[in-house]
Amino acid sequence: MREGGRPVWGGYLPGGGSAGCRGSRAAPCRRASPGRAASGASGGRATRAPTRETRRAWPARARSTSSPGTSPRPARAAARAPAAASSTNSELTPETFMPFIICSVDQLSEDTYQYTFELPENSRLGLSLGQHVVLRGLVNGLEVQRAYTPISPVNAEGYFEVLIKCYGAGLMSQYIKSWKEGDVVFWRGPFGGFPYVANKYGELFLLASGTGLAPMLPILKYITDNEDDETFVTLVGCFRTFENIYLKSRLQEQSQFWNIRTFYVLSQEHSLENLPWSFREKTHIGRINEDLIKSMMKTCRRQPFVLICGSVTFSEDMEKYLKAIGLGEESYFIF
Repeated sequence: MREGGRPVWGGYLPGGGSAGCRGSRAAPCRRASPGRAASGASGGRATRAPTRETRRAWPARARSTSSPGTSPRPARAAARAPAAASSTNSELTPETFMPFIICSVDQLSEDTYQYTFELPENSRLGLSLGQHVVLRGLVNGLEVQRAYTPISPVNAEGYFEVLIKCYGAGLMSQYIKSWKEGDVVFWRGPFGGFPYVANKYGELFLLASGTGLAPMLPILKYITDNEDDETFVTLVGCFRTFENIYLKSRLQEQSQFWNIRTFYVLSQEHSLENLPWSFREKTHIGRINEDLIKSMMKTCRRQPFVLICGSVTFSEDMEKYLKAIGLGEESYFIF
């Protein structure tokens, strides 16, 4: 038996509350569009009726949106409204670096920060799901470029957010550590991306390590904002300790939806007893491996398509495990 007891992997069960969670969303930019805040809200909206297929897929316990002693689960948006006529994309281009102002800096862990950048009123960054942008930095006269995936919703207006881990000896990290509110930073893009189409996959199985969580957050938000998207999602986040789990409250909010599950694998945590009760059932202590992935995939409601994001070593290991399980290259995508 694993240390701390066996976690419960099965079913789409109600997620725990977010009390005591760290890593909450950064405050909105002061000059951002008033309509922006609504893009991240999920409460007060009508919950859709499940389809016939969904009713078959749900475990009986998950059909209720709430249970005695728990808070109601967040309702979905009734439908994604078309963009207002005044909403436009920013002037971001792949060829030319454009200036953006930092409007907030939030430290999420000892070495990881969330930066929020301003966009002109009513404008969007113009990225699709999974796309990244390239940052330019100057360190001791040397130009350095690095790619980062925004964590803000793709339809966010007036701002975008980036999650960045700083390394002690990294040239770009030296530049980033000097950032403060009001600084101007240069970005270009977008590049890459995952061509997601609603209901194309019965279930998405997301494997993320550390800041590899970045492309997964907009995907989760995109699915839960779309009333017509019946895709199930299982997110497996791999971190060193509980304290290293980024944006806990945002992840907890997403896990309240009927079709979203979140699990965590903590490689350097010592006991589940050190975790809040709402995380204990969905956390494994140790390292992710082939057997753990196989056991979690057996609980999927439908045939999963796998998304992978993390370090090169993490991605290579996950691909090796998936192939050992029997999945072909057409069954997964690596960011």
